[in-house]
Amino acid sequence: MSSGKRKTPCDGSVKSKKRTVLHYFSVSQRSDNNNDGTIDDSTTQSDGASVKNTEQSDIEITEYKPVDQTESSTSGRVFQSKWFSLFSWVTFNEEKNVMQCSLCLKHRKVNTLTEGTSNFRTSTLTRHADGKDHKAAVLAENMKSDFVTAIKNVTNEKENALSVAMRSVYWLAKENLPLHKHSSLMEFLKINDCPNIDKLSQGHVTYTSDSTANDMLETLASSIRGNINMMLTKSPFISIFADESTDIGMQKKLVVYARVLDPDTYKPSTHFIENVKIANGTGKAVAEALISCLEERDVPMSKVMGLGSDGAKVMTGKKEGVTGYLMRKNPMMLNFHCIAHRLALVSSQAASDVPYIKEFQETLTGMFYFFKASANRCEKLASIQSLLEEPTLKVREIHEVRWMSIYKAVESVYRTLDSLITLFANEKDAKAKGYSRKLANHKFIATTYMLMDILPIITEMCLVFQKTDLDVAMVQVSVDNCIATLEKYKNGDTLQNTYLGQLKEHLIETDGKMYFKGHLITKTPQDVNKNRVQFIESLIAKLNDRFPKKDSNIMYAYGVLGLRPISFLSKSDLEAWGNEKIEVLCTHFGTTQQHGEGETDPIIDTEKTKQEWNQLKPLVLNSGYPRDKLSVLWSLINSYHKDDFPNLLTLAGLALTAPIHTADCERGFSGQNRIKTSYRNRIKPSTVDDLLTVSLEGLPVKEFNFSESVKIWKAKKQRKIFS
Repeated sequence: MSSGKRKTPCDGSVKSKKRTVLHYFSVSQRSDNNNDGTIDDSTTQSDGASVKNTEQSDIEITEYKPVDQTESSTSGRVFQSKWFSLFSWVTFNEEKNVMQCSLCLKHRKVNTLTEGTSNFRTSTLTRHADGKDHKAAVLAENMKSDFVTAIKNVTNEKENALSVAMRSVYWLAKENLPLHKHSSLMEFLKINDCPNIDKLSQGHVTYTSDSTANDMLETLASSIRGNINMMLTKSPFISIFADESTDIGMQKKLVVYARVLDPDTYKPSTHFIENVKIANGTGKAVAEALISCLEERDVPMSKVMGLGSDGAKVMTGKKEGVTGYLMRKNPMMLNFHCIAHRLALVSSQAASDVPYIKEFQETLTGMFYFFKASANRCEKLASIQSLLEEPTLKVREIHEVRWMSIYKAVESVYRTLDSLITLFANEKDAKAKGYSRKLANHKFIATTYMLMDILPIITEMCLVFQKTDLDVAMVQVSVDNCIATLEKYKNGDTLQNTYLGQLKEHLIETDGKMYFKGHLITKTPQDVNKNRVQFIESLIAKLNDRFPKKDSNIMYAYGVLGLRPISFLSKSDLEAWGNEKIEVLCTHFGTTQQHGEGETDPIIDTEKTKQEWNQLKPLVLNSGYPRDKLSVLWSLINSYHKDDFPNLLTLAGLALTAPIHTADCERGFSGQNRIKTSYRNRIKPSTVDDLLTVSLEGLPVKEFNFSESVKIWKAKKQRKIFS
């Protein structure tokens, strides 16, 4: 072995590695001077397969190919999909087989990654990320994002401030308060540091004026109407309720409601539509107003299957009445006389048939005006009521148009009769002495007690007839129960536990004289029992007249769809039960109807309806479906047997939307009178309509979507607050 420098077999390899390392650092140094972070093409080839140095021997470097390949370059390097997660800004153009920087492209930078490169290396991307162009693009993007966020925050603050203003207007409308209170309410909220409210002030524009309040009210009402119009469009049938009145400003007004059906759930609902000013109260004028109201909401007359009214001739007349004009448009439509109005007529007309009861009513009316004319008399009555430990009540007026006023007037007298007799006995006024003689009389006292037995029976039915969700099947049931109860009372079956039965405890007879709670009263030969029987018989006769059980009565025929008694029928009785009522419905809705020049095709198939009816009865019975409410029963049938009973479902929809009472119209007029008062008698009809829409149909303040209303209000025109 020689003593010189030892050569090893790996010498060439060491030198090669040295040249490679030196070459790498020389390339890196040059690359750092390039903003886009790519390797100079004079030093390396773009495909990365080999590195060539002109002063050294060629060194071949084998490239490692990853398993995750997206697209190959010409030399075998590929774009790796993992780079999408490592570098969120990188994009890959498959068509050109290059990768690019989305941020640099977005902000119009000029470098290799905006032009696109196929130098698929992680180092290419990392060096690009450190380049000045890319950092500037990132900074610009962040600044833009911060600016957009700031703008959104400012906009949100302004929209929140507008939501506060809208809530103010909405609350005033719900509480029936004047809109000119909006300014002071907003000032009050500002004093109490309500968030964002200061953002409303834009120079001289503060969004607290009366005109702004009216503009916001119109938007709120429009939003509510939009939802109602959707229900009108969706409902397969609708019924309308209409009634007219004269407001405090002596303007003729028509209030319109509609009853609709949700075809998915088969749940009916009643909604306020419009309070409109009409030129006069003729049938033609009212009909034109109704048709115009429906046309504005794109509701065809063919969908209107019922008209509910108070029974006035102008509404029910089939020639020149509203019903006649509407039936020319749709002969299939039916007119319904409000059952609550009918019941009120029963009470008033039956009372007129008994002379002394009519006189009794006149006495109560006179007493009302006696106290109304003097605050001093009212004070005296209240003092006596307090001393005698009776409730402090005023004498009530009897209104023929108010359904329960008779009962309330009689109840007030009954509960304070001792005080009234005491007051009139000690008054020197001629009228008071006259009332003293009338009240301190056995006939008057016994009639008061007797009416306290009878009137609650009628009043209870009246309350049932005013329910918003009244089931049409309950009408006949309620009338039959009322008649049965009156018959029992007439026959004396329940006199022991009645007011008239208790009267014996309050009357004392001694030495041929009669006393009532210590007051000497006059005995009369008048037979109270005779009046009682006569009044009850008259009530029963009027009930039968006003609620006839004719086979042709469609309202009663609707009741058969409730299938209430089928659990108590034998198999043979079940087969026949209800067939006559179904025939009544088929006669009207299963045949062509004509009125004047108008003609309407059938809406059900008569034979198929009868087949469906025979199939439905055993199905409902065997399935155990609840039958206490019509809407619940048919909601189940619609959900599970929709394809089996299409004709009966049509009839059920008609029954559920039938306008059997107009109590909602009376509520509408009550709302109108709360809004348009003697102090607000010049309020515009359109504003009254908007206020009624919010008051009657608007959700509670906590539940209403004000952000949606703000968007609608914002879109109506250019708003200074957003400019």
